[in-house]
Formats: sequence, C-alpha cells, structure tokens
Amino acid sequence: MTAVRLGRLAESVEIDPQHVAKANHQLFEASAAFYDAQFGACRADSSFYTAAAAEFGGPVVEVGCGTGRILAPIVAAGIPATGVDHSGAMLTAAWKRCNGQVGLVYADLRHAPDILPPVRQVLFTSGVFQYVLDDQAGVLSDYAARLTVGGRLLLDVKAFWDDPVYRAALDMPISLPQRTHRHPDGSVTVTTTISIDRTTHVVTERIRHTVTSPDLALLDEAEHIHVMRSYNLPELLLIAELAGLRVVDVRTRYQDHAVPADAAGTRYILDIRP
Repeated sequence: MTAVRLGRLAESVEIDPQHVAKANHQLFEASAAFYDAQFGACRADSSFYTAAAAEFGGPVVEVGCGTGRILAPIVAAGIPATGVDHSGAMLTAAWKRCNGQVGLVYADLRHAPDILPPVRQVLFTSGVFQYVLDDQAGVLSDYAARLTVGGRLLLDVKAFWDDPVYRAALDMPISLPQRTHRHPDGSVTVTTTISIDRTTHVVTERIRHTVTSPDLALLDEAEHIHVMRSYNLPELLLIAELAGLRVVDVRTRYQDHAVPADAAGTRYILDIRP
C-alpha cells in the first residue's frame, strides 16, 4: 500500500439481512491479511472440533471456515473435509494453510451450496450461525439435508448475555481496548465499539483498522461494520425444533462435559440430529 484511504460509515445501518451480509463480507475481505495474527492464539475451539471430527467421523464440512484455522488441524488428522466461506481472501488463506488438501466452496453461508457432498458432520464453528438474521430454521434444515444417515450438526454460538463486556453494551455503546497485530505491510491497530439492540438482539461492532508501516507511517485507515444476532439457549432449541431436528446435547465450554439445557455459560454448543 502506498496511498492513505479513509473510509467512513453512516451513523446507523439498516438491519437488513442482505445489507448486513455485504457489510460483514467487506470486513472479512479486509481482515483476512491479519486474521490469524488476531485469532491464532485461540486453541480450545480448534482442539475441540478436531477431536469431534475424529471421534464422530468424517467427512465434515465447516461452515464459515475463514482462513482454515479450525479446518487445517482436521485435515491434518486425515479426515476428509470441505470448507465453505463467502470471502475469497479467507478461502485463499485456507487453501494455503491446508496445503491444498481440502475442498473449498465460495458461497453465501446462509444457503447450503448445491455442490456440497454428503457429509457425516456439519460444523457451524465459532459463532458463524450468528450471522444468520432470518430463516434460521431453514438454514439448519438445508444443511441437515446434506447429512448422511446418523450424521449431525454441531452449532456453536457465543452466549453474549453471559459475557459482562457485551452485557454492558445493552445500556450504551462501549469501546474495547485497542489491539495491535501483525500485518503484511507492518502492523494493524484494531479499535472496536460495540452496541446491542435489546429489541432485535442484534449486536453491532464498529471496527476501525489502522495500518502502519514498520516506521509507523500511516498506510491505510478504514471503518467496517460487523453485525451478528445474539441467541439465547431457548431460542436455539426452538429453532432446531422448527427445523424438524432434535438437540441431543448442550455444552457451554469447549472443554466442559455435557450440561443441563438451562445451564449458563460463555458459549452454547449444540449437538443437533435429524
């Protein structure tokens, strides 16, 4: 990069699924270059899903595979896998990370691609289902139709209401501490402001990326919007029921044992079967 670019967002964004999908897509295209530097230290989820893929069997499909942070260990374990993502930049990184030993599909995550092969497991990892703002039951049933006999869906969302940081954003927008990560051109500083709509349960993050060179010259600065839906456990159970599916297990942490359906926790990880 040689030119300075400053992007600005409007003060409000209409909560429309198509508009939101476009905004989220732009964010992930822009952040693919430093996504691993930002989230590469996360190990619990990748270990959990690698073990789940090995124990329950493949082939598997990961919905929202991103740069392959979770997909790559599954592939390395010798389990046939396919990744689906709507970011070309993320898929390019995933292809390299998996050494080309993986099937990748560029598609809108809200619809199971027709070219997906029959699979033993569909993994909605690390909150990707929270980008589904409408027809949630339809999305689950669409992917469930790709399962072989005896297969399952693993659905993993963040329990926003159990996180004190996000819960504070119910009353007013809050700012997270700035974080700086490696970037191909130097470093990127990420500044995030969070707000949650109590009525729609929509979580909106306004994210500013400031890219600087090794000598601290400003190379790029832009704002993006990141929109998700917060789901509580009763909602998730109802969505599965409306999809004609059954929830056989609920966990609240990657390393916990199964817990009662009414238990609180930092995540909800549902084992869903036809």
